Amino acid sequence: MPAALPDSTPEPRAGPLLEPPRPRRDPLAGPLRLLASLVIVLVVVVEFARLFVPDRAEIDERVQDVTMNVASVDTENASAVVFLVDTWSGWPRAHGDLMAQALLGTCPSDVAVARVDLGATIDERSIEQVLQRLLEFARQERTLPIVVNMSFGGGHASEVERQLARELAAEGVVLVAAAGNDGTSAPFFPAALPEVLAVGNSSRLGRVSSSNFGDWVDCYLDGYFNTALRPGGESTPSGKTLHYSIETGTSFSAARVSGLMAAVVDGRRLAPEAALNELLTAADIERGGTISQWRVRWACDRGWRRDALLLAATIVAGLLLLRWLFARPTTRSVAGEASVGDESAPDRSASATATSPAISLPPKLRVELLRCAAGLRGGQLSVAQIVAWADALAARAVSPPDWLIELTLAGRSTPADVAALLERVVEGAAAPR
Repeated sequence: MPAALPDSTPEPRAGPLLEPPRPRRDPLAGPLRLLASLVIVLVVVVEFARLFVPDRAEIDERVQDVTMNVASVDTENASAVVFLVDTWSGWPRAHGDLMAQALLGTCPSDVAVARVDLGATIDERSIEQVLQRLLEFARQERTLPIVVNMSFGGGHASEVERQLARELAAEGVVLVAAAGNDGTSAPFFPAALPEVLAVGNSSRLGRVSSSNFGDWVDCYLDGYFNTALRPGGESTPSGKTLHYSIETGTSFSAARVSGLMAAVVDGRRLAPEAALNELLTAADIERGGTISQWRVRWACDRGWRRDALLLAATIVAGLLLLRWLFARPTTRSVAGEASVGDESAPDRSASATATSPAISLPPKLRVELLRCAAGLRGGQLSVAQIVAWADALAARAVSPPDWLIELTLAGRSTPADVAALLERVVEGAAAPR
């Protein structure tokens, strides 16, 4: 505290003690906070997309092409293998390519995924040949869990196909097939075969009207995949014709269930009926009910559950960081900026902050504040000296407390009022820890 000087302040005026600080906006605070917010949102979006939506690079990396030799599939360190039997004609928007993307959206990361291309046209002969090769592979790999996805079908199945389905089921191979999109209860093969898990299409409102149904359908799952803008349809001002195409169907439902089934078997070679029962138990539904893929993945896919928890922690941490960023003041008070003679400045009562129970003062500062109050009452100190001292403290503080800011604006108050403020600050201060 500086030595006592002659009081050079104008005659004190009785009345309210304090004035609100005049803020000065930090020009960098807004852009920095906006940049930090965008970075946090970008990280969350990228992590969300990585967890739920496989990209083109992941499909190319994970899906092995074993069309020529099923036994060539790389199953090292794999908990299971899913064979995607489909057509890849019309690349890159081929039916099989879309099924691969849907399957990888529910398939655990430690499961091997292999594609078997049926060619441009799917006929009974090509299906029988592929099933025969898969049966030979299953007999070679006696312990490896095998899931076969067949997102295709028709109104009948050959006797050879039926026999191969029975033999594959006897080997513990889980066959999953689409129930069809005709909106009828008529059996659709190979899904309607007793050894095959038939999957229908549903939404949050129940079964989609285009999905086949009946006692032969084992479960339903959301088959919505994408809404795309394609040529054809209404004319536009540019002369081009466009229309929206909704990609949905039991094919996507079956592919997603195949991925979930790979998580359900959890490295075990289960009979198809036992695997289906575990899937229904994980989904907490009866046979013929609608599966929630999130419930099944949370229950059976440990890797996905870990990633989901990390994503949730990232979101919470991002929200807390945003709260901290936006809770910090973007303005700073200019100590002593309010002029003594400024009669237009609004007044503010000192009692609210001076008696605030949230103040915490070090012992030395408590003693010094009391000495200042005594000096003001005894005439040894002036209000101007107290304001200058408060200005110096506020300039060194990162975030000056309210009572210190109020002291810097006490230039037009009487010594008695300032002394009373100091005493109330000390009386309202919490005991130091």
